Amino acid sequence: MKTNQPWKTGTPVFNLLPSCLLSKTSSKILSSIAFLMLLSFQTYGQDESWTLLKEESGVKVYYQIAPCDEAVDAVAPVGDPTQNHQHLKLKIENSNSSNIGVEWDQEIKTTDNEGLIDITVDSGQTVIEECSMAPHVRLTVTSSDNYPTSFKEFLELVRITIKP
Repeated sequence: MKTNQPWKTGTPVFNLLPSCLLSKTSSKILSSIAFLMLLSFQTYGQDESWTLLKEESGVKVYYQIAPCDEAVDAVAPVGDPTQNHQHLKLKIENSNSSNIGVEWDQEIKTTDNEGLIDITVDSGQTVIEECSMAPHVRLTVTSSDNYPTSFKEFLELVRITIKP
């Protein structure tokens, strides 16, 4: 007795595909697509790269540069270069069994930093992503604005204090 349901007859699935899909070129394309899909699933959950900024007393502070979309000063004129800036996203790893305090300045200048942020970090990991909390990356536009002239100088001026 012949059945019209090939999946019940034990026929291999590849025999059910049209012959055009089984050519060498087509099988290479299908293999490539499958490989790319596998690769995308593998890399999807991996962490972005972080750069170590400071390590002290069982605490590591890492950073990433991220765009800041929040307006910092509502009275600044439209097109003010200080309004479109980046910030340092911070990742703080506390390997101690107790909480620690971490402080940093939000505005980094060559004369005096401003906007002290003070937080308590539990044992484990904390990520500061909000622009309103993170150090703002602003470089000089005019000689009188007192911002660093390079990102290297900016990193040298960032002060992070770790308090047990």
